Amino acid sequence: KDLLKPGMTANVEILVVNKDHVLRAPSSAIQQTTRECFVTLFNADKTTTRREITVGATNGDWTEVLSGLNEGDSLLIMRKNQSAWRSGDEKKEEQSMSSSLMQAGSGGGAPGGGGGAGCQGGPRP
Repeated sequence: KDLLKPGMTANVEILVVNKDHVLRAPSSAIQQTTRECFVTLFNADKTTTRREITVGATNGDWTEVLSGLNEGDSLLIMRKNQSAWRSGDEKKEEQSMSSSLMQAGSGGGAPGGGGGAGCQGGPRP
């Protein structure tokens, strides 16, 4: 039917692996250095603790956690906020950081997307 023509593009996701009952965390909660992956836990006494983790597969939004995290752990997620507005002829930009909490949990069928987060474990393309 000639639906795809030269010069057209498409966004696709290729399912590389499908795992049931995996411990997963939001990818945005995982931080990495050149040597390790870690998350920041939010403790019951309102303090935070940095914990090293080993990651597996990811789909971009969620990452499989192979070790270092327990289901129900509260994770601190740092988000970079950027806003822009105009004042007269001058465009102003502001950046700030906000945080939110999310719990690690098990999921069915995810992550399933592809390579690991880049620090340890997981299949890589």
